[in-house]
Amino acid sequence: MCDLLSNYMYIIFTTADTVSPTITNCPSDIIANVEEGSMSASVSWTEPSAIDASGNVTLIVKTHESGERFGIGANTVMYIFADPANNLAFCTFAIKITSNESRAPTILFCPSNRTLEVDERSLGTIVSWDEPVVEDTGNVMLLIQTHVSGTFFTIGTTIVSYIFRDNANNMEKCSFSVTVTGDYPDIGAVNPLRQSEGSGGNGGTDVSYIALVLSMIAIVCIFIVVVLLYFRRKDKKKNIDLDVLAMSATNSM
Repeated sequence: MCDLLSNYMYIIFTTADTVSPTITNCPSDIIANVEEGSMSASVSWTEPSAIDASGNVTLIVKTHESGERFGIGANTVMYIFADPANNLAFCTFAIKITSNESRAPTILFCPSNRTLEVDERSLGTIVSWDEPVVEDTGNVMLLIQTHVSGTFFTIGTTIVSYIFRDNANNMEKCSFSVTVTGDYPDIGAVNPLRQSEGSGGNGGTDVSYIALVLSMIAIVCIFIVVVLLYFRRKDKKKNIDLDVLAMSATNSM
């Protein structure tokens, strides 16, 4: 009976393990610097271990290997250990890679300033250019681009800018101006009454304005004449009706 009870208690205690393994030698956070002209660094560390009351611990997750190369920025390394009862223990630490490089990206080609002329009936024109070319020891990204090649530019001067940035946050800019020249179309340019310009320069605009005014005056005069004829005819008809009435009254007497 005592033997059965002791076996039963042994089973209870051995199946009720809720204690996680204990981590030993979990590395602290590591900061490393890249060599000049490189965008990554090799980092090594002493790998952690774990102990457990069961005497059996298994490493089930390891995100990175010691001696691995890491790019500029923050990286997280994780180890996870498990005992036979599936209790877990975690070891995590950060690896930060920095760069002392202060050299900005090099602009190999940046479009030059350009000037385009449009005729007097245009408000602007489409302008195209070759994209800038940039070089750097690491990765370069286009951070800002104010205009796209093939954009419509109105009359005036516009500044086009590109800003590039590398992984070390060094930046370089490429800028150029686009100038569109020309005269804005005047109102006479779209007037169907406008006549061809002579040597007087703005004579066409003056002629079209005078023609418009004369046309309006003619329309007003015609309207007045029609109104006068209408009322005159009405008054005449009224007088005839009065004469008829008078004659009828005389005959009745």
